[in-house]
Amino acid sequence: MVEAYIGPLLRVARRYLCEEDACDAVQETFIKVLGAIQTFRGESRLLTWIQRILINQCINKSRSQKRLAEIPIDDLLPSYHEDGHRVTPTPAWPESLNDVVDRERLCGLVETNIAKLPLAYRTVLMLRDIEGMSGKETAEMLDLSVGAVKVRLHRARQALRALMDPVMQGDSIDL
Repeated sequence: MVEAYIGPLLRVARRYLCEEDACDAVQETFIKVLGAIQTFRGESRLLTWIQRILINQCINKSRSQKRLAEIPIDDLLPSYHEDGHRVTPTPAWPESLNDVVDRERLCGLVETNIAKLPLAYRTVLMLRDIEGMSGKETAEMLDLSVGAVKVRLHRARQALRALMDPVMQGDSIDL
């Protein structure tokens, strides 16, 4: 089991934690799995069940570290008039990202801005958009309803867009 799952689990943990903490989280996950394998009911794939344990380990480690200051989600969401139109229309981004920043810097900035999102939203965004999990798998892993996952994902994407807008509009930004 360790040989089969260590690669995928490390990949997930590295998205939340530094290398050393990711390795620790995976090790702690295997210890928890060993102690709780009898509780596995087979309602999901074994990997999904183990990943849920891992995500909880990563969340607990992230909470204890608080490396970057999180920005409240409401500060990043658009405002709307009573007629449903945005207070500040969102202008289109330039077509060529290479004109704004090179790909490596952009990826680093995306990762940095994802890290600024509140943990509950960051986790859903990473599981759905980066790990490619379905809404149902994400909901099972985080013990949420599919509807809650959809709402958090939508809000996380809006917030990430708000954080990325200055760069995508060509404003100067400290990288």
